[in-house]
Amino acid sequence: MTDPLTVAYIALAVFVSVLIGIGVLAVLTWRGVSRSIARISERMEARRAEFEHGAGLTGRRLPL
Repeated sequence: MTDPLTVAYIALAVFVSVLIGIGVLAVLTWRGVSRSIARISERMEARRAEFEHGAGLTGRRLPL
């Protein structure tokens, strides 16, 4: 039979690997979410600037 300590080391290595994988996926997901939030806020700023410059009053919009 295998040594119980070896099984514990393997279980610990698998657990740490899973935690690292979850961390990497979380960082990649967060970067994607923060990029899309930045794009949305940039579009909102552009529309607000258009309105402040009178494009919102005339019905004409600048291409984004």
